[in-house]
Amino acid sequence: MTFLTLFMSVTGGLSWWEVARPLLGIGVQFVLLFALFIVIMMVAVLNVVTSIFVNDALEVASKDRAEMLQIDKDRSFKLCADLQGLFVKLDSDRSGTISLEEFEEALELEEIRDLLTEIGINITDASKTFRQLDADGSRELEIDEFVMGCMRLRSSVPYFELEMLVNDNRRFMRDTAVKQQRLETHINLLSTQVREATARLTIS
Repeated sequence: MTFLTLFMSVTGGLSWWEVARPLLGIGVQFVLLFALFIVIMMVAVLNVVTSIFVNDALEVASKDRAEMLQIDKDRSFKLCADLQGLFVKLDSDRSGTISLEEFEEALELEEIRDLLTEIGINITDASKTFRQLDADGSRELEIDEFVMGCMRLRSSVPYFELEMLVNDNRRFMRDTAVKQQRLETHINLLSTQVREATARLTIS
């Protein structure tokens, strides 16, 4: 019956006071031990529930991170192909390089501006953008220089969102660990107080 009573106390099938009242007639230390048992069991259940949620959150985050990385990788490959095709259109004299004059003339065309906007590159100053793309300062853009430069200028929102997700998960795990440590500290303190109270009652 003892185990059944304790089980019902933990699961809510029996009021705590119904168990504590007869224990008062035996000794206060037994009431304290019963209270300690309830606290330990509730903390244990809380830890199990918390660990389930944390594991689920980590699995979802890990899966989402892998999927987002793959999506970002596929987008990068497509972006490279689109930029290579755009380079061919900008190279009007088929010299294999783009001069500032070719770049400025191409940006006057609405079709080229729309292609750049679709890729994620908004250009307000052609000359300034050309200097940013011209990594070696040769005043001409080669295909690799053009592609890598445009990818640097392009907004990387998916990667930023991924970093936010990872940071949120790290903060969640850190906060959970701190709360768990506090609970363990309180349990240890309560256990010490129960032992001291039991010792005093035994001596008296």
